[in-house]
Amino acid sequence: MRWWLIVLLLLVPVSVSAQTHPCDTVPTPNPSVFNPYRVGFCSDLKDLDGTPILPADAQIRITIDSTAQALRPMPTPIGTPNAAGLNYYEVPGMISVKGAHSVTVALVTAEGEGVSLPFAFAVRGKAPKPPATRVVQ
Repeated sequence: MRWWLIVLLLLVPVSVSAQTHPCDTVPTPNPSVFNPYRVGFCSDLKDLDGTPILPADAQIRITIDSTAQALRPMPTPIGTPNAAGLNYYEVPGMISVKGAHSVTVALVTAEGEGVSLPFAFAVRGKAPKPPATRVVQ
């Protein structure tokens, strides 16, 4: 029975290390998504001089098609940082009309903001089934 435990413990690091960190991959250009979708981004939470920023001191602003949304608290990172110290973050529940869009993410502190390059994407889907209309008195 003990050797099974040893084998399992040896396999766990292999399977974990085989996964690629999201910040180490190039995102698919112009992806096509359904509503609701998530906006993901990578950050090391440092300023331009390399000084760490506390998550409580940072907020994010998501801008879709030049329309900035309200500031949001910094989300919790998903997983652990990659070898370069980048964490991966996601903001769920995003909804846009069907068609082509562009999104940027800004990391905002009291000192200013750093804005990502625009990222193009498309929202797809089928129109809803038409309702059955009635007139009642």
